[in-house]
This record gives sequence, structure tokens and C-alpha cells, in this order.
Amino acid sequence: MLKFFRKYNKFILAFGAAFLMLAFLIQPTLDIFMRGPGDQPIGEVDGTGLTVADQQSAANELEALDRIHPAMGMLSRDLSEGDPLKWLLMKHDAHRMGLGASNIEVQNVLETIGRDEEGLRQLSAGMRVPPEYIHQAVRNWLMLEQYREVVLGRTHVNPVQRLQAIAYVMQAQQSGDFQLMMQGYQMLDEAFGQPRLSEPLIQHMLRDLQTTVSGQVALVEAERYLDEVEPPDEAEVQALFEQYRDVAPGQGEPYGFGYRIPARVKIEYLGVPIDRVEAQVEIDDAEAMAYFEQNRDRFREDDGENEEDANGVWTASQRRAVMQELREREAQTLANRIIRAGQGLLVQHARQLEQQPDGYRAVPADYSPPSLREVASELEEQFGVRVERYDDFSDDWWPVANLESLPGLRGATLSGRPDIRFSQYIRSAYELEPAANDPLVSLGLQAMLPSQPLEAADGSRYLFRLVDAQPAHAPETLDEVAEQVRRDAHLRKAYEEALLPRRDEWLTRARSEGFDAVVSEADLIADTLRPTPRRQPDARGQLGVPDVPLIGQSEAFIEAIFDLAADVSDNGQQPVTDAEASERIGVVEVDGRLGLALFQVDEYQPVTEDQYREMVNSSRVTSWVSQMVMGGDDDPMASLSMEAVRARVNFEPADRGSDDPPAEGPAQPQRRPGQI
Repeated sequence: MLKFFRKYNKFILAFGAAFLMLAFLIQPTLDIFMRGPGDQPIGEVDGTGLTVADQQSAANELEALDRIHPAMGMLSRDLSEGDPLKWLLMKHDAHRMGLGASNIEVQNVLETIGRDEEGLRQLSAGMRVPPEYIHQAVRNWLMLEQYREVVLGRTHVNPVQRLQAIAYVMQAQQSGDFQLMMQGYQMLDEAFGQPRLSEPLIQHMLRDLQTTVSGQVALVEAERYLDEVEPPDEAEVQALFEQYRDVAPGQGEPYGFGYRIPARVKIEYLGVPIDRVEAQVEIDDAEAMAYFEQNRDRFREDDGENEEDANGVWTASQRRAVMQELREREAQTLANRIIRAGQGLLVQHARQLEQQPDGYRAVPADYSPPSLREVASELEEQFGVRVERYDDFSDDWWPVANLESLPGLRGATLSGRPDIRFSQYIRSAYELEPAANDPLVSLGLQAMLPSQPLEAADGSRYLFRLVDAQPAHAPETLDEVAEQVRRDAHLRKAYEEALLPRRDEWLTRARSEGFDAVVSEADLIADTLRPTPRRQPDARGQLGVPDVPLIGQSEAFIEAIFDLAADVSDNGQQPVTDAEASERIGVVEVDGRLGLALFQVDEYQPVTEDQYREMVNSSRVTSWVSQMVMGGDDDPMASLSMEAVRARVNFEPADRGSDDPPAEGPAQPQRRPGQI
């Protein structure tokens, strides 16, 4: 679902801007519909000429859809990418497919969005166009929403459902409720339909998910051949740096190189350990007794130990339970007071900083807030609880993705907001350039100012301060990552010039000497491959290549071991072990690990007829197929690109006017963080 949102993020954000600024963006009347000279050609579609006037008419229609319903306009601009020519070409393509919409469908849409007969008259008068023009614009919108489904291969969903889903998301964004936003994104996912199922697709899916192979795997790394190749010269190092400087680590093809520096921060924080607070809490017997009387049913004992103790009121075990509950409750209250007091000390000092129009504070380079040592000392003096300081690594850069490995912060959440994890909150920091629609932006986190309190799983409280923060960025010079680039360049040479030429040599040796013998004699890293499918869902339900021990996610390895398993087992007709051991050994290049994977197939389990019949009737099939389509490496929107549309309608541009870039979309809404 979150991957879906990334695909459609552009028009959701654009809708937000348009929704908030609609009164300023659209004129009271549609003077733009006044057509001027437009006979100049812009191209041909299947021999039919298109003119500037045709393109202007398409632009007018997009503007009209904004007036009819803002979400309708944004859906149209999502399809057209703001390019009237693309909108025009898609209409031609939809007509060629025989798509369209009836008068009844148009009327139903208008009534659903509040444009009944009277509303239509008012809209028509305000736009200074006849009602027929509005009907035609909605008809074309319905037609192209059908076109979206046909081209992408999605099941049909009433387009009005998409309008309602977008409206829900925008309402949730304005409220800042993260859970409502997640529900809205789920509604959007459903509003764009599911992939259409087919027998071959189901069979393909079941083969990928249910067929498994197991065996042994070993990795021959290029590192063992470093001494056999010359170190890279400076030109090679610089070239590698330039090629991958703006690529995230692990993402560069084919070797996973990448030197883009991830979002990172320098951080320091205070901790109020809950066990230390509990040790300071004292519970009065009278208070405990009163609490017991008010909650007697909660402390009732049903294990035969209900006899009253000497005071005739409660047993010893009941007293211990009451005391412990009150102690924990009072400790939580006191821990909150301590951490809030620390926050108050830092906030009070920060109020001297000028507040900017965007809601953030202007922090000068020489700003010197109170040290955590000073704050901790004052808190300890006031509350009698020793406060833990974590400031001895504040000069170190920490990737945001690794912050929860810091002491005490694993799984920490905003105090009182268990749905907001510490890492989510960090990503909303001003210096990390969060998305405008991030609901946590309103909390106003920025460097050198105190955070909101955090709460760990055990109830301990934390307060942090970002000493510095940087968004993900490409390094400016080679010097920043020189050591890594030189090592990568050297490993690449060893892989390409020394290891790959020995591929067949390693395979021959393993087949002649035996897999285990080669692993032992060559001192290779080896591991067991447990039953593994071709594809499996990840934590978010998206299908992908499984993560194999030593190898990682390598489609080349998966395909190689499955091909060999199918070959030696006659596609599962006979046990793999019936084949000679040497026939069950293979080798494949694993570029992402700069190594060769030696493997031995020990078992192959294809899908049986009984499994197929059971699975084909399962409700999970639809979900899995959806994830297979949406979670693949190919862009599911590629078939709706301008290039794809042009090719389908055989568009031939004229000499001028057809390749102008589309206009820029609406500006992002301005962030309004909370104030200190």
C-alpha cells in the first residue's frame, strides 16, 4: 500500500495545494475558453491532423474539470501529467478502444459530487459555458478513468470512489491524524482496482510462491584475488565516484555501488530510567488502602488465598499488588514531570531566538544552548533522581536508519503517542527536508532545539537534541568517500579480471572433488539453503526475490538453482537425489556480492495438483497477484507514459510546437510547524 502511495504521491500532494489555494488559482470566469487563432498543426494521429486549437481545447477541459471538482481535476492531471497534448492523445486512444460513458453515468457523477440540476446551472453560469460543455468534460473524464483501468489491467471501480478516497486523505492530512491518513491511503489503493486475474497468471504465481528448492550454498569472493590485480589508478577511482556519487548504497547496478550519503544526524539526549524513579517513590499506607477499597474487585484473589490478614482488610499478596501498581503509576507521573521540566529548561532558553514566518526558529551559527550536563544536574537537584546523559558521541554522524540502535531508544515512541516511532519523528526534522504532507512536521522539530519527550517500552523517558542534521545528499567531493570508492574499484577489478575468468574452473573443481570437499579445502564461507521459493512476500506484503544466506537477494542465483533443480529432477517427476551428486552442483555470478555462488541442490518440491486446487480457490490469490503486479521492478505506470501513449496512437509531431515541455504543477503547500 505504501508503495502504491509513492506511485501516486504527486497528484495527492498537488491536490492538497489546489484544494487549499483554489480560490486564488481559478478565475471567477473561464475567459480561457475564448479561442484564438489555432489552425497551426501540431501533429497527426493515424493520418488525422491535430492543431493548436485542439490542444488548447484539451487544456481548457483540464481547467474545467478543476472547477467541476478539484479531485476530478487532479486525477485528470495525474493521467495527463499536466500536458494537454497527452490528454488529447489519450482521448484518441480511448475512442479507438471503444470506451465511453453514457448520459446516465454522467448524471450520476454530477449528482454524487453535489452538482444536481440547480448546482449544474450555477456552475454553468459561473464558468460562462453551456451545461453541455460540463457534461462533455465529465464524459471524457469517465472515459479516461476507464482507459486508466484498461491500460493498467485493473478491475473496474466506480471513479467516484476515487474522488471520495482523495477527499478522505486530504481531510486526514489537514487534521494531522496519521492513522486516518493510513486508512485514506488504503482507500486509495482499493479505489484504483485490483489486477485482473487469468489462469496463466495464477499458475505463474503459484509456481513462484509454492515451488521450493533446498541445498547448500557457498560464496567465492573477489576479495581473495585482490593481490592478483593492480590497484585502480586515480582516473578509475574518480570515474567510479562520478558514476555512483548520487546513488544510494546498495542500489547501483550491477554491483550495488552507491556513495550518496543517507539522511543523518548528530544527536545527544537525556534519559530518566524508570527503575531509578520507582526507587524514589514512596506510597503511604492510607493512600494504598483507599485505592484498594475503590478497586477491590480488581484485586480479588481466586486461588484459595482470600483469607484476610491481621488487619481484617486485605491479604499480604493483595497489599503487595496494590503497592506495586501505585508505585508504577506514581513513577510514570514523576518521570513525566522530570522530562517535561528538562524540556522546559531548554525551551525557555530557546525563546530568545527569533521566530520565522514559517514557524521555525532562526538559529544563528553561534547559538549556545544549555549543555545537557547543566540540565541533568539541575533536574537531579530538583527531583533527587539521577538523570542519564548520552552526549559522548554527539560529534558522530548517525544515519537516521540506525538511530534506534542507540542505548535506550530501540522502539521508543513519542510520549503519549505510541503510534509514532522515534525514527518517524526524527525524519520530520526541518533540516532533513520532510515531505510537506508529513503530519509530524507540525511538531516543529529542528536542530539545536529540544525534542518532544520520548517513552521507551519499559517506561523510561528520553529527551533529545539534534546537534546537526543533513538530508540525504551526494558527496561534494571524492575526499568524503575516497576510502570506500578505492576499495570498490579494486574489488571490481578483482571480480572482473581474476574471479569471473575462473568461473568454470571452480565449477569443475566442485563437481570433481565434491561440494563439501571444495568448501573445506578452499576455506569458503558456506551455509545451508532451507526450502526457498522463487518469490516470497516481505514484511509489507510485496513479493520479491527471497533473501538467501550469504547471497542476499539475487534473481540470477534463484533462477540458476531452480533451473538446475528442474533439470536434474525432470521437472519434479523424480527425486533430485536420483541424479549424480556432480550433476546437482552449479555456479552463478552474483554481481551484488562481487562473487561466485557455488551451490548444490538437495531437494526440489514443485506444486502438486492438490496444492494447486486448494490455492486457486483461496482468497489470498487475489492479494498475492496484486502484490506481484504492483511490487515488481517494472513501473506499473509505464504503459501510461507519454512515450507509450504516442506509440499506441502513432502520433507524428509536426515540425514545431509538439515537444514543448508541460507546464509546472502547483506549488507544494507551505509547512506550518508547531511553535516553541
